[in-house]
Amino acid sequence: MNTSGWIRGMIAKNYESEDFLLFVGEGIERQLLEWDGNYAVNIMKLADYHFIVRLEETYYETVISERRIAELQATGPFALDAEIWNGLVQDGLSIVKGYGNYLEYVGL
Repeated sequence: MNTSGWIRGMIAKNYESEDFLLFVGEGIERQLLEWDGNYAVNIMKLADYHFIVRLEETYYETVISERRIAELQATGPFALDAEIWNGLVQDGLSIVKGYGNYLEYVGL
């Protein structure tokens, strides 16, 4: 999956935190679907945001607070992506290296 750092930077600066999380979630889901069409992403807001990835009967989850989302959004345009991907990897999700530059921007 290809992406543009300049455009992402503009989005990060202008979106509210929850909208930015949803935008990042869509990008993560697009990447996952390139690997396997059976992936699904679900984001739930409880006390914190629960970012859940499902592949058939296997679930991967990472939890992030609204405050942390805002901090990462201010840090860099792909900092939130990196935090979510790293949390999912820690929960057992495997990263597939392939074409495109998205994961390079994220730092994976």
